[in-house]
Amino acid sequence: MAALSRLTTALSEGLSLGDGPIAVFRPPVGYDLSGVPQGQARIVQGFFPDHSQWQAAGFAMGLGDMPCSAAIVVVPRSKALARSLIAQACAAAPGGLIVVDGDKTDGIDSLFREVRKAVGDVQSITKAHGRLFWFSASENLSG
Repeated sequence: MAALSRLTTALSEGLSLGDGPIAVFRPPVGYDLSGVPQGQARIVQGFFPDHSQWQAAGFAMGLGDMPCSAAIVVVPRSKALARSLIAQACAAAPGGLIVVDGDKTDGIDSLFREVRKAVGDVQSITKAHGRLFWFSASENLSG
């Protein structure tokens, strides 16, 4: 039996993404979205090879400014890009749930500390050399 991803683990432990559209920012091909209903997911991916593969897999593609009820940010190696994606997610899902998932080698722990400092209460799980955390979208992070 394969180990559950951080996202699937959080969803199985009670994290709820709601019933509306869910923007998924920059997931690489192979990112585990098995816990997210495919009809709700809107992939926001600017890297053409990954974009094409997600589209071929039947996922709806979207832009970062589309309104949604929740957003998932898959942290890239670039910290500046990660901050920008979190800000885009907050703008796309005002008042909604923002989920941020990444590996320790990509700087997820420092992002976690920054977000916790900006918004206060942030829940998280650590697993498989990474962290997944979530919070309600905040104007403090949308700029």
